[in-house]
Amino acid sequence: MGSIINQWTWESGSNSFNYVTDYGIKGVPSSNNCPPPIEENNCTWVDKYNNLWFYGGFYHDILQRKYYNDLWKYNISNNQWTWIFGNATPNTPINFGQKGVIDSTNNPGGRCSYTSFYDKTDNFYFFGSGNNITEPSTGSGLLNDIWKYNVDSNIWTWISGDNLFNSLGSYGNLCVPYTEKAPMSRFEARQCWTDDCGLWIYGGFITSPLFGTLSDLWRYEYLNNKWIRINGSIYNNETVVYGNYQVSSPNNKPGGRGGSGAWMDKQGNLWMFGGQTYSNFLADLWRFVPDTNCVKLCLPNINPPIPNPNPDTLNPEIKIPNIFTPNADGINDKFEIIARNYKSYYLQVFNRWGVLVFETKDVAILWDGTMHNHGNACADGVYFYILNLHDFKQNTTQHKGSVTILR
Repeated sequence: MGSIINQWTWESGSNSFNYVTDYGIKGVPSSNNCPPPIEENNCTWVDKYNNLWFYGGFYHDILQRKYYNDLWKYNISNNQWTWIFGNATPNTPINFGQKGVIDSTNNPGGRCSYTSFYDKTDNFYFFGSGNNITEPSTGSGLLNDIWKYNVDSNIWTWISGDNLFNSLGSYGNLCVPYTEKAPMSRFEARQCWTDDCGLWIYGGFITSPLFGTLSDLWRYEYLNNKWIRINGSIYNNETVVYGNYQVSSPNNKPGGRGGSGAWMDKQGNLWMFGGQTYSNFLADLWRFVPDTNCVKLCLPNINPPIPNPNPDTLNPEIKIPNIFTPNADGINDKFEIIARNYKSYYLQVFNRWGVLVFETKDVAILWDGTMHNHGNACADGVYFYILNLHDFKQNTTQHKGSVTILR
């Protein structure tokens, strides 16, 4: 790998415009592996070991529109690609499975996506987009789903949004979090931001029933799997209202647009540059200051720090509370276990009759005191947990105990 500063270096891949893709063997890194040529894809991540990942993408040859569902990992240290998930042929149909249910047969299908993010435990997510975007047909079009990928299990899970193409979404009221509502299907929502709580998106393009632009601002919080509509119109093709230069006003509107550049500054403000409206290209810069009475403000999500590259040297850490108070006051509302430097995590919680009331394999998903985090509130009292952990030194431990709900 080259080390000359202020210069580009061709590190991997073919230098031919007509090369043959070499998938190799799934899960096996090789210097011969090479992903297919793709475009229209912003579905990328960097994991905690500084490996580069991407999912899917689009390629249009003279015979066929090709939408891929393959997941690739590039190891910077040894300059090798690994085909991790998906098919070596394009246009794989989606298999949603059941929402929120982890299943090895789940498959996001061939698509391009412009909006991706990750959480603190290195799970990968992406939002929507789709296939045959500009020429939707039966079994194709735009999507508003959110998928979550667990690196350790190599499993995708559909966790939010609808399981149909060209969904109109369900908007609800401003500043109210919903699990059952989601934005309209869209593409080119490149004006997106991530922080330590989740994802923000603004606008994008639609194609059904007619081509148009959106101007709505949404926030998705992965810890509680809820969407919040923050600002903007529910109608398409809204015109830009600039107002006075550098003067904030509730009447100012960036209008419907897609394909913009986006940044979040250190104060959590959202910045957006340019993009395209229904008929024009733009070169304007906008700033949005979130209302903390509407949505929780989190620090910007900087790329996760690179720990010791040898996970066998990581010392595990576990802290388990014995009481929490799910009374919606924002303090100690969830059963939050701190489990660091573990390879796998499996928590089960039971009531005093032995009925399972909550389970998760994701340390970032916290029990909120309801049945499986979406049912009726569990009664105050004592509950019993079993926590199975597997660390990077190949040690397996089990913790059993009780936790009390007190409202």
